[in-house]
Amino acid sequence: MVTYNNIVRKISNFNMDTIREEMMDDLSLLEDLDAHGYKVQILKDRLNKLLMFKSEEEKLKNMLEQRDRVLSVHVEENRIFKGTRAKREERVHELWKEVVFIQKKEKYIDAKKA
Repeated sequence: MVTYNNIVRKISNFNMDTIREEMMDDLSLLEDLDAHGYKVQILKDRLNKLLMFKSEEEKLKNMLEQRDRVLSVHVEENRIFKGTRAKREERVHELWKEVVFIQKKEKYIDAKKA
């Protein structure tokens, strides 16, 4: 059975870990009690403030999750870029070796002709 004292005790124990739906259900009960003449404005204010804090917390968590997703994409792109860059640098190094080899070959051929 729902009593005024039970609701007061329950709401007094609410914190940021309390499920939003539970808070909303109790806010609805407070509205019913208010309609029947009970003085519940302080409880409604506390519950509304908790709900507001909970909304802000959820927004911040969502922003953090979004930032973490973006960060992980950047980290992956950076890893791929570094891998690609290393391969290109290795290929440039190989091409320079070929150029040096060809230049030595040309000198050898030129020296033979002379």
